[in-house]
Amino acid sequence: MKFLIIVLLIVAACAGEPQTTPPIASAPAEIDSADSTSSDSNSLDLSERITSSPSELAAIKAEQDYLNEMANEGIYPETTPTQITVKYHRSGLTIGLYNESYVSQTDYYQQQRSSASYKVIPDIEMGALLMALTNVDFFKEAKDGIMRYTGASVSIILRRGSTSYSLAWGPQVNTDLHKITNLSADSIRLMYDTTRSIQVIDNESGGDYFQEESNRINQQNALQRVKPRQ
Repeated sequence: MKFLIIVLLIVAACAGEPQTTPPIASAPAEIDSADSTSSDSNSLDLSERITSSPSELAAIKAEQDYLNEMANEGIYPETTPTQITVKYHRSGLTIGLYNESYVSQTDYYQQQRSSASYKVIPDIEMGALLMALTNVDFFKEAKDGIMRYTGASVSIILRRGSTSYSLAWGPQVNTDLHKITNLSADSIRLMYDTTRSIQVIDNESGGDYFQEESNRINQQNALQRVKPRQ
């Protein structure tokens, strides 16, 4: 069994330089052609200075260096719309990931929803995750299409463009795929847990939400201790 440690390199964020809009003076009745040429030239220079600011150029270079480093490892941006879902049937927990070719972070995170089950990751990180899944033989053992498994403990559904894959295991379901399914789920969970997101979540219980979440997590942990992982 081959293992791959996913190394997430953080791309330096670029904070755009503040831009101010100068007051617009009333235009004269007639504009001299030389003045017009000079004005256009000044506007062009300003535009070039804004779009070629040192901070922006540094961010562009950092991103390109990051992509080059990933390419050296055989990792490339996954530009096909991709969705991955992991379901832990015992606890009822569902987590998932979209890449930015599926939906942009801005569009997804500004919408209010009932839970933060899904997160959006850059295309390059989805490419790294798909390589990790390849290395643990996910695509070798997964079934084509979306399958439903009765009695499964863990199930994974991956949608990539028009193609879908399913993988699952349980005490009475695909017992020989126990290790591969858990390795695949762990790779997805690692990417999910290390991805930060700020989402708008329905919260009718106010401040009690955090206590309720703490109680829910403690109950799940207690259940795992009572029922050891098979």
